[in-house]
Amino acid sequence: MEDIEKLKKIGAREISKHTHMALNKIQFILDSNFEALQDHTTTIGLVKILEREYNVNLQKWQEEYNEFWNNRPDQKQESLETVINFKVTHEVIKQNNSQKYLILSAIIILFLGVGFYAWTNFSDNSAKETTKEPTPIESQHTNPNVELENTENNATENIVAPATSAKDEPLSTNTSLDASASAPLNELPQVANTENTQDSIQSTPNTPTQAITTSTRKLEIVPRSNVWVGIVYLDTRKKTSLLTSNAIEIDLTRPQTIITGHGMLDLNNNGELTNYNKAEKMLFWVDEAGNFSEITLAQYNQHTRGLGW
Repeated sequence: MEDIEKLKKIGAREISKHTHMALNKIQFILDSNFEALQDHTTTIGLVKILEREYNVNLQKWQEEYNEFWNNRPDQKQESLETVINFKVTHEVIKQNNSQKYLILSAIIILFLGVGFYAWTNFSDNSAKETTKEPTPIESQHTNPNVELENTENNATENIVAPATSAKDEPLSTNTSLDASASAPLNELPQVANTENTQDSIQSTPNTPTQAITTSTRKLEIVPRSNVWVGIVYLDTRKKTSLLTSNAIEIDLTRPQTIITGHGMLDLNNNGELTNYNKAEKMLFWVDEAGNFSEITLAQYNQHTRGLGW
């Protein structure tokens, strides 16, 4: 265990500054505090980083840790949250809580009852006010011609008004005063409606095209060898890690930071490959708009706010 002694001399705090790993995790590894290292996958990944960064051999430490892990009295099969998930978009689904559903259902029923009560009272009050107002039935029966005449006058005013306002506006170069004056008045609203319909048809196609472009974007990290990957989801402030040699699909709909144990990997952006050949770790960022980019260590610390490794 001479190599672990070498790391102890360096100190957990200094190792944390260099590797950006959690300080308490490093201290547990240096102290061989296997009880505190409950996440087997993450622990093995952190040990691999220490071996690479400080050129040490911690194989004996891993054997002791695996022996402790396999001989625990409460040993159970690892839950789905700790199994390596090659699809990074995996999210843990909590078990249904029947009590919460009952409370939520009761609240919804209560709101519906209050809304129905308010609506019925409002309808009753409106009906009562309507019955109190005098209704001149006789005048409606005796003077149907008056109402018809008023309706025709209103229709005539509505037609004449657009024509009058059209005369006040400057005439275009392609339209003569005689042609506009000789056009029937009842055809003007139809022309306006036709122009509005054409404008609306011409202005609508852009939105579906943009939506399709955004939804069909696909990006994968393809490691050339086994690599440790740590992800911090910035929308929920939760993090996850995995050790894999397979392609990892990135969820571009969620802002996140990504750290890889080494840079011997490729980026597959909708079939377009970008090759990296770096021995040191790499840092990436997905912003709220779904843009994927490589970032510096200072930018990584700014986005994660100390939540990274």
